[in-house]
Amino acid sequence: MSIQFFPMPDKTYVIKEVAMVDVVSNMEKMLIAKPPCNISVFSARHRKTLRYVVDKVHGIPWNVGYMDLEDVEEQVRKTVDEADLIYIKGLDRDKSEKMTFHISINDKSSDIVREYPSGIMFETPYMVGLKSFVTYNSIFNVTSKNNRIVFVIPNDDVPNTKDDADHVDVITLDRTLVKESKHLENESKEFTYDFHTGEEEEEEEENIDTKRKNNNNNNIRVTHILDEGIYEVEDILQKIRAKVPKNRLFKIILDTEKQCVKFEGGIGIDFRSSKSIGPLLGFERQMYRADKLHESTLRVDIFPINMIRIRCNLVKSNISDYKFHDDTIHEFPLDSEPGEKIIERPVFPSFYRINTDTLHLLHLKIVDQDNRIVDFRGERVNILLEFRPDK
Repeated sequence: MSIQFFPMPDKTYVIKEVAMVDVVSNMEKMLIAKPPCNISVFSARHRKTLRYVVDKVHGIPWNVGYMDLEDVEEQVRKTVDEADLIYIKGLDRDKSEKMTFHISINDKSSDIVREYPSGIMFETPYMVGLKSFVTYNSIFNVTSKNNRIVFVIPNDDVPNTKDDADHVDVITLDRTLVKESKHLENESKEFTYDFHTGEEEEEEEENIDTKRKNNNNNNIRVTHILDEGIYEVEDILQKIRAKVPKNRLFKIILDTEKQCVKFEGGIGIDFRSSKSIGPLLGFERQMYRADKLHESTLRVDIFPINMIRIRCNLVKSNISDYKFHDDTIHEFPLDSEPGEKIIERPVFPSFYRINTDTLHLLHLKIVDQDNRIVDFRGERVNILLEFRPDK
């Protein structure tokens, strides 16, 4: 669809022409209406099409004539937000004429696939570039992939029980009691609790059993799971402090001068899990024993995503570090705060030659600087791609 209009002295705009083109099946098919006009002059078939355009595409009544520019922009913005449409600029009835056009994508996923069964044919070489990317920054820095912390409690802290008792009471970090068999001298006991519910979960960690042989056999391992969300460093440390047993001395702080986290006390922490929160706090994936002062050696990376990349299957002409044939068409720093709108509209977009003469499949991926899919938690992602002839 294209909208042509011109300004009036009173700062309103007159719509000159609205055109809708069926790009996929026939480049030459074009329906034109020039408001203000009487829709009854069109045939029944065209009236049906025009009503569909009004209701589903841009919502501009044909008898309006004068429209404020903001209203026109709002209708176009509504189209981009609510539908997958192909916009045409510079359309000519001559099929041989090279045309620039746009594909608008709207999705709730960062792994987007669009299929065009009839195909969009390119009779000459074309290039593609990003015109705009819009969504909200709803990215969590604590997710199910990094929300676990494992306390390693020396077994001598377990309340004493009679030698002939069938069970011992293990004090969990959420102040509840769990009954377990008392053969603690033979193996390390392991429990997993949710921060809110205190419900026991099954621990599934890769290679943890092979690494556990280095642990003190009298240790009790208690895994806690943080709720997914957006956390500052101090928020995480406060969660940890709140779960330490009252009968244990334990201190964990953020050293603002060194930008590192320190802890010491009667509890060890095991950061070896693949789902550990340790790397977020700057700790390496290893076991940190009790009764020793520990300091994070890595940078505290509380917001691990700092770059957004948009990848497209239609290009293979770029180089990323030492990787050839990269398919990134645009990247930009993530500088918006959580909850704010992310708006990226390059002033001078970069264009790359596409690797096909017929577009049947469009595959876009939104990834971070480490090529991990970015999870926007169901927020709508709006992408506008521009296709132009390679002159």
